[in-house]
Amino acid sequence: MTDIPAGPWIDGRFIPGLEKPLRIISPSDGTPLYETPAADVSQVDAACQTADQAHRDGRWRQLPVLERQRVLMAVGAMLREQDQIWAERIAAEMGMPLGSARFIEIPYAAGAFEFFAGQAASIGGQTLPVDVPGAPPEYLAMTLK
Repeated sequence: MTDIPAGPWIDGRFIPGLEKPLRIISPSDGTPLYETPAADVSQVDAACQTADQAHRDGRWRQLPVLERQRVLMAVGAMLREQDQIWAERIAAEMGMPLGSARFIEIPYAAGAFEFFAGQAASIGGQTLPVDVPGAPPEYLAMTLK
C-alpha cells in the first residue's frame, strides 16, 4: 500500500490530519490501495471557516476575469497532461476499467474546468447546456448574476 504525502488542505496548504488515516480499498478486489491523512472535527470546522471567509472577503470573485479563466484553464490542462496518473488512481479507487477513467472521466473533468473558464467573462443568468464529450444532453449548468 502506498501512502499519499498529503493531508487536509486548509487555508492554502496541506496540514497533518489529526484523525486516524483513511484506508482506501479497491472495490474491484478488496486490496488496500493506500492510506490518506484524515481531518478531525476541529480541522473540518477550520476548513469551513476558511472557505467561508474566502467567499466573504472576495479573494476569488474579485480576481480579474482573465486571471480566473487562467486558473481554471490551468487545472483542465494539468488533468489532460497527467491523464495517465489520474486515470490509474480513478480506476483503482472506483474499480472501473482504466480506459474508461482515461478516456471518459478525465476528459469530462478537464472539459468542465475549461467550460467554466470560458463562462467567466460571460456570466449572464442563463441556463446553458453543458457541451462536454460524454455528458448526457439533460446536464445543464446554471449561472447567476
